[in-house]
Amino acid sequence: MDTQILYYFAQPATIVRRYETYLVQDGIFIISMMTTTRTASIWRNLQRRYAVLDQTKVVNQHGFGWRIKVLSQGAPPVDAAPV
Repeated sequence: MDTQILYYFAQPATIVRRYETYLVQDGIFIISMMTTTRTASIWRNLQRRYAVLDQTKVVNQHGFGWRIKVLSQGAPPVDAAPV
C-alpha cells in the first residue's frame, strides 16, 4: 500500500484497517506521510488503534518534513505521546 496517499481519503484509518487482514501474526505497518495539519490528525486517529513501535522525521533542504512510523496491531500504550 502506498501510504503517501492516505491523506486523500475521507477516512484514512478505515483504509489502513482494510489491510490488517493481509498482515501475518505480529505484522507491522510502516507508514510515511508529509508533515501537515491534516496528517497530524490522521496520526492521532491511527495511534488510537495501533501501537507506535518506532518513528522518525525526515526534513529536506526546503524544510518539508515527513513523519515515518512503524505501527503494530497491539493495543497502543495508555501514555502514548500524540503525533
